[in-house]
Amino acid sequence: MKLCKLIFVAMMMAINSLSSNAVTLHTDAGRLAMLITEEMRSETSLTITGTMDARDFAILAEAFPELTHLDISQVSIVDYSSTSSIIAGQIRHPADALPPQAFFGMKVREVRLPAELKSIGKGAFVATHIQTIELPENLTTIGDYAFYDCDRLQQITLPTAVASLGDYAFADCQQLTSVDISQTQIDSLPAYAFTGCSSLVSIVLPYQLRQIGSAAFAKTGITSISLPTPLERIGDYAFENCYNLSRITFQAGGTGLTVGRNAFASCDKLTSIALPAYTSYIGASAFEGTPLTAFVIPQSVTILNNNLFKGTKITSIHIPANVEIIGEDVFYNVPLTKITFAEGEKPLTIGSLEHDVSKKDNRNFGVFFGTQITELVLPDRLVSIGDCAFYNQTTLTSVYMSKNSQLKTIGQYAFAVESGRSRLNSVSLGGSLEVIGQYAFYKANLIDITIPRSVTLVDKYAFSDNMYMRSVVFEMGGN
Repeated sequence: MKLCKLIFVAMMMAINSLSSNAVTLHTDAGRLAMLITEEMRSETSLTITGTMDARDFAILAEAFPELTHLDISQVSIVDYSSTSSIIAGQIRHPADALPPQAFFGMKVREVRLPAELKSIGKGAFVATHIQTIELPENLTTIGDYAFYDCDRLQQITLPTAVASLGDYAFADCQQLTSVDISQTQIDSLPAYAFTGCSSLVSIVLPYQLRQIGSAAFAKTGITSISLPTPLERIGDYAFENCYNLSRITFQAGGTGLTVGRNAFASCDKLTSIALPAYTSYIGASAFEGTPLTAFVIPQSVTILNNNLFKGTKITSIHIPANVEIIGEDVFYNVPLTKITFAEGEKPLTIGSLEHDVSKKDNRNFGVFFGTQITELVLPDRLVSIGDCAFYNQTTLTSVYMSKNSQLKTIGQYAFAVESGRSRLNSVSLGGSLEVIGQYAFYKANLIDITIPRSVTLVDKYAFSDNMYMRSVVFEMGGN
């Protein structure tokens, strides 16, 4: 008898459990709240049919705090405009669109969406437990933050109709391992689209992609990426801190490319990259902190922006004829032993002038600070050497400028050495030089120096503490 009672109780519990995990509600738009009872708060699985609008989605999180499975595949989402307390302000929520924050913070692991769905609103799935989701084929738009911080989502394939992806759409999805957007209509990846997806190792991009937004792949785990032919811009910080990125391929046939600041900075395994010849601009710090061992500067680039190669492992570099500016700290602490310059018609400046270098702590900078160049042959087109440009260069032994040199200014502390011992014992100055800044050759190891007649100012301490100096010759006919 006891056994029969136990079996009966077990059967009733199983029936109750099944009914508890399989609730179905049929609703008309705006009436879902009327169908929900207090007993339903513990439900984990829910199917909704009928019609829904923004009012119905607004109550889901509070009404079903334990919900893990939701099926709204048989729902038609209808248009709604409201100034109610639930939806603040006059806002229109169109038909066939998930409203903003529809499932915000819910425990849902699986959601089945309507086939007619065209848009996923801003923050719709933020911080949910979503693990897998099949997106409808009619979907065209995924809003800002749509899947932000979905830390259990593992993979995603976007349908072919998707043409617009919002900022931070999949940011901080830390278990997301693969993304395929190759068949979509997307031509511009937004800012921070996949930033912080630390497990993301595979991404397939659409052929027509023209732009990659700021920090779109920053702090992801991608190991390699193929960039399509039409690509025109890689945004600021686009691949910064991609700690496993070691191979970047550019498909042939493009016509123009710009690379933003810090685009590949701190990519710890990036030892080489070949930018297309048609690259016209590379932003500041683009490769800072990477282990690049070599780099070919594209012929169309005119500016080497500040910190561009700072902290890399490059040992040799050639500066093309189109380069007009080499910014501050471009080769800071780079083990550079050889640099060559192409001649040309465009004037060249190295670093900048008029820094406040009165305190030693203010002098820990310079275009070639910490490099290991031994011999320096400067091009005739060089017009200015900035403050501290070759500061504390203890390996440099000679600097050569021809009589046809257009160099007019050598900045403060340009070749000075204050830490260690200078080996600079040979300097030939060009015939157009006008200003030698203060402390320019301070504590160098010069023996003889000839000052061209074009020089109008040798500033204070320019050649101070050159202990082995034998002679200073001023050319006749100067001012």
